[in-house]
Amino acid sequence: MHWLMLIRWKNLAIVALTQSLVWYCLSTKDVRLSVGIFLLLCVSTLLITAAGYIINDIYDTDIDAINKPDRLFIGAAIPKRHALWVYWGCNTAGLLLAILAGYCYGGIELALVQLGCILLLWLYSAYLKRTLLIGNLAVAALSSVVVIIIMLYQPVTIAPMAVAPSIMGFCYALFAFMATWLRELVKDMEDARGDAACGSSTLPVKYGIQVAGIWVFALVISMMLALGFAVVQLFLLHYFYLGGYIVLLLLLPMSTWSVFIGKNNTPTHYHKAANWLKVIMLPGICSLIVYYLETQHILCAR
Repeated sequence: MHWLMLIRWKNLAIVALTQSLVWYCLSTKDVRLSVGIFLLLCVSTLLITAAGYIINDIYDTDIDAINKPDRLFIGAAIPKRHALWVYWGCNTAGLLLAILAGYCYGGIELALVQLGCILLLWLYSAYLKRTLLIGNLAVAALSSVVVIIIMLYQPVTIAPMAVAPSIMGFCYALFAFMATWLRELVKDMEDARGDAACGSSTLPVKYGIQVAGIWVFALVISMMLALGFAVVQLFLLHYFYLGGYIVLLLLLPMSTWSVFIGKNNTPTHYHKAANWLKVIMLPGICSLIVYYLETQHILCAR
């Protein structure tokens, strides 16, 4: 059980769901990436992501001992040496599967994306996490790569009604980037005490919780404006159900969340806010289901 919690199995399930929806919903049967190659890519992503969580906890042992002692696994329930072996094993297996997927697809150089993710995850855990904003942006970029990696093998422009899939794929990756960046900022606000004690230079530590809160609010507004623009474009393409879905299950909850986040400034409050943000992200992930069903409806009506 400790190992499952260490690799954040719930987050891995969300990663698998995200890639599955991108693979299935942004294409048609005649051009969809084969099941075999998709599974290679998906398992590769899960292994590399799990390795990222492991190395992050290895480097964060001192900080976690202050911020979340009840969730400290490395050195307590799991020996550090064992964690390192599993880290290297997951990365090696993930990279080999990526190379195999590239070979089967006919573009082995695409495995450089996974290699870059492995290096960036290590660099984030070892250095970038403790720097001002750069660490947050690195994690946000990696979350969008979860979407982009499938699109590289299965370009969304080959799907029918090419404009709509292109917009949807771009918005999906952008939503993943912005939502993750927002959540990372909130987590930094939650962990400010431990980060300050260990010499990290995160935004809340360097400039204070109030300034970090302004950044969070600005990012929420930017995210809502981007979603609003996407809704307008989808309405123009006659995706009325999807547009309404985004308004009801993303825009309205985000506006409510923006009010909630400012009601308190305790670590417990920010922890709740980060968890609620994760809940809000789930309808965003599932929006591709609505897109796919509405696309089929539009195609049948023509």
